[in-house]
Amino acid sequence: MQKSEEYIAYGIGNYYQAVKQEVSSIIEFNYICDKKFDNVSDTEYDGIQIIHRSQLKDKINATIVIFSCDEPLKQTLAKEFSKNGMKYVFAMDLLGCTTVTGLEIKKNGVKGYWHYGTNEVFYHDTLPDNLQISFQGAHSSVYIGENLIIDECRLLLGNRAKVKIGNNVRIVIAECHVAYSSLNIGDDCLFGKYVVIRTHDSHHIFDKDTGKRINQAKNVNVSNQVWLCAQCKLLPGADIGVGSVVAANAVTSSKFPNNVIIAGVPAKVIRENIVWSRDDTRFCDYQMFSECSSKDAEKYIV
Repeated sequence: MQKSEEYIAYGIGNYYQAVKQEVSSIIEFNYICDKKFDNVSDTEYDGIQIIHRSQLKDKINATIVIFSCDEPLKQTLAKEFSKNGMKYVFAMDLLGCTTVTGLEIKKNGVKGYWHYGTNEVFYHDTLPDNLQISFQGAHSSVYIGENLIIDECRLLLGNRAKVKIGNNVRIVIAECHVAYSSLNIGDDCLFGKYVVIRTHDSHHIFDKDTGKRINQAKNVNVSNQVWLCAQCKLLPGADIGVGSVVAANAVTSSKFPNNVIIAGVPAKVIRENIVWSRDDTRFCDYQMFSECSSKDAEKYIV
């Protein structure tokens, strides 16, 4: 976006309330406008001078920032402003809100780096074409290591999300939700079908008596050479130790040591002192770890 002499925030609905802080960290608003102000005598809103819609045409050098995620409304406003020769931009574009695939990242990135608005991706040239990253907020970054292999994987990122995926990770089907926190996935990890990782709960929960929030976003860590089995769920605060296995359908937000199997809801340790191999039991029936061809565990045995 080209630098403008003045900026006008347009729209004070739910979307404005959700992203105003992030947008205000990028640009400083001179005026704020909304249909709701047409018949009020207030001169300020959120510490910003109110300008009425009838006055917009006089601000020929200003850029209007449209705060809306409603597509029909966005297009209606864009058409109206264009007709009147007004410059405009959508707030979500300023923030870098977009959904992008690995193929698009490689096509538009430069030397392993891609960015859009305030969001960015650092990647290796082995980035899979079908990886999908949905930047739904601002100031988020993703680091993807070498040789990531996926059948289906979606990263859904809100504000200030940090995601790091290590080298030689294999994901069958997974969905990761990250905001105001970080997700770390180590090297040599294996994800089964329908794995879900969340660093936040999507909605707020408060203590009824104190009014204080009780479900803050928390970092999630998946250490090196961890196997997340089908339909398991890692919730805010989960920390899985090196070489461990999270059983199918397990759910946890807890911290676990290295080389254990955890299972259940909530998950608990059911076996200690284990190592595992990627060798497929449909085609191999090894009885000793020494027989396996896949021995990533050896890198991490202390």
